[in-house]
Amino acid sequence: KKTGAKVVATHELNWYAFTGKVPRAQTVGVQPGSKITVDGIGIRVVNSLHGNGELGGAALGFFITFENGYTLYFSGSTDLTLDMKLWGELFKPDAAILYLSSKMDPRDVALMAQFLSEKNPNLKTVIPSHHRLKQTAGRTPADLGKSLMALGVKAKLLDPQPGVVYTLSK
Repeated sequence: KKTGAKVVATHELNWYAFTGKVPRAQTVGVQPGSKITVDGIGIRVVNSLHGNGELGGAALGFFITFENGYTLYFSGSTDLTLDMKLWGELFKPDAAILYLSSKMDPRDVALMAQFLSEKNPNLKTVIPSHHRLKQTAGRTPADLGKSLMALGVKAKLLDPQPGVVYTLSK
């Protein structure tokens, strides 16, 4: 509300969570299949396979294309899906933020990266999300790195550290 930033979320989440807290003009309601532009940044909304809470609407993932053409895929808390093969081919992400929780198999996350890169030479960076600083044994970013190597995925694993600023480029 203070910054005037746009809130891009499901219609349901915008309605139930932000009504009265964020001016309606600051919210953009979307669903899987939506393609919007906000301040010069393209956003393509895709489905995601996970629960949504009581009133959140559909689970979502996002392909975000910045002004310089760099495309980032944020998977949300999704499971592996064959849709990722199609999305990699269609949207050609340069980087992917992929769900690696304490219950996800790192090989499944590595398969996500493999699917996104099969007909997409652009995927250079994989960033795990939802993991903890003290991750469960066998479910760490290092385990994901091993799985990426075992599958022959060429994208670099970036294990973000708190307080560090990263610059991603083509």
